Amino acid sequence: MNQTTLQGKRSVDVLRDPELNRSTAFTEADKEALGLVGLIPDVTETEDVQLQRVLMQLGHKNSDSTAISTSSTFSIMTRRSFIEP
Repeated sequence: MNQTTLQGKRSVDVLRDPELNRSTAFTEADKEALGLVGLIPDVTETEDVQLQRVLMQLGHKNSDSTAISTSSTFSIMTRRSFIEP
């Protein structure tokens, strides 16, 4: 990751910024450099894998309203950080 992209933020500040928080898409090197080790899941997934998982979950929903609700929840989650201020 590029320090310019991170706006000088580290640790929880990265997680609280929806523009910077990539959930489980941070590499191990990113986690070390940004002080995220122990703050986010140990697994590393690309953003494409995260999206595929959500789409698969949407495909298993038994109604349009449930799918829309799940989609809305995912949209909100991708904009918010894991840790609330």
